[in-house]
Parts: sequence; C-alpha cells; structure tokens
Amino acid sequence: MNIHYVTYATHDQGLFKKLIHNPYETEIVVIGWGVKWNGYMDKIKGMLEYISDLPDDDVVCSLDGFDTIINRDPKDVLNIFETKFGGAKIVVSKDKSNNALRSLLTKKIFTEGLDGHILNAGMYIGYVSELKKMFKLILKQDTTDDQRALNLVAKHLDITVDYKNYIFYNSSGGHDTNKRCIFISYPGAGMEDWNGWINRVLIRGIPEYAPFFINEIIIFLIIVLSLVIYYYFGDKIRERFQIKRQTN
Repeated sequence: MNIHYVTYATHDQGLFKKLIHNPYETEIVVIGWGVKWNGYMDKIKGMLEYISDLPDDDVVCSLDGFDTIINRDPKDVLNIFETKFGGAKIVVSKDKSNNALRSLLTKKIFTEGLDGHILNAGMYIGYVSELKKMFKLILKQDTTDDQRALNLVAKHLDITVDYKNYIFYNSSGGHDTNKRCIFISYPGAGMEDWNGWINRVLIRGIPEYAPFFINEIIIFLIIVLSLVIYYYFGDKIRERFQIKRQTN
C-alpha cells in the first residue's frame, strides 16, 4: 500500500519550508504552487485533481502547508491509521478550541461535525476512493469554506476523528505541543510579520469569514450609527421635542 503526503500551497509562508525540508526526509507533494488563490475550495479542487489518477486503495495524508511541522518520524502512520481507528476509511484532525470565545466563533463559522466536535480540514488521512467521495460532497455544499463543508458532510461518510491525537494535533499556539502525535499544526504560524498578518487576516480572512457574521455586523453598525446620531444630533433632537411639547 502506498501513502502520499500532500499539501496545497500557492507560495512560501509560515512553516512551509520546515515542512518540506523536514528532518525525516519525508517527501511532501506540493500542489497549487504559483496558482492564484481564489478561496479555500481551491484546496479541495486541487486535491481531487491530484488523486484522480491514483489507485483507489492508496492512502493520502493532507497537511496544512503554512502551519504544520512533522513532530515524529511518519514511518508508522499507515500502521496507526489501520489499527487505531476501528477500520475507518478517513481520519480527520480535531479543531482546537482552547477558550470560550474561540469555540463560539468556530462553531458559528464551521458548525459542529461529529459528536459535537469541530473537524479541522487542515490535516486528514484516508483512502483515495473515500477521499474522492468526500471531496465531491464538499464541492456540492453551498459554502465557500472547505472546513465548514467538511463538517456538514462528515455524517454521510466513513469518517472518524483523531480524538487522542495519534496522528494529528492542532495546537492552541505557543509551546502547546503533543509529543506522541506525528504532525502538529500551529494555526496562524504565517502571521509572525506584517506581510503574513495582512495576507491571512485582511486579504484572506475577513473577506472569507465575514459573510458568516452578516447579522452581527448589521446589528453592530446600527448600534454605532445610533451612537453617532445621538452624539452629534442628540441636543437638537431633544430641543425639537421640547419645542413640540411646548407648542402642544
């Protein structure tokens, strides 16, 4: 059985070089390089195209190109995949919601996947035949976000979550780590400088996630507008009401 380690990256950012030039000399296939970024569904389209010619019983392990490092030698990945997850065809990493605010925001954007947990689309492993089904279902969803789509379709697939972090671990940042897992993702690893922050938050993050908060944004703008009107025109409004009362 063959295993393919794959990442989607249009350019070099964050932990990309560390992932590609890893100390275990594990080959990481890079797809999407140099392609214009149109949104998260590009990753799914790219993955589906890449695996279309692979044997159905091959295994593909997808890693986030900007956020992931190899923590331990991946030589045991196939064995762990086949023995630790009850024969599941796809194993997905669990999103790390380390505080109440982050949990609230992630549930609002991505919804809940399996057993009340949020599945993370950055790292997963599965048989080619099953991943094809997953990608096709994801692309049919009425959303532009691959992680939201993954959580929406998970119940229709033979998926389990790596709750015990045998293979994957999504860190909450800093020195939060897990020595047992093979791959660790540090979300936001590409935001150490202004260029990385602008690219991931302003150019990509806000346009892609803002639509999930339309109602909240509208309420916020109404409140701000009301405060502005009260601050600049409050005295005139009160004066007009007083004049009207006196006239009556």
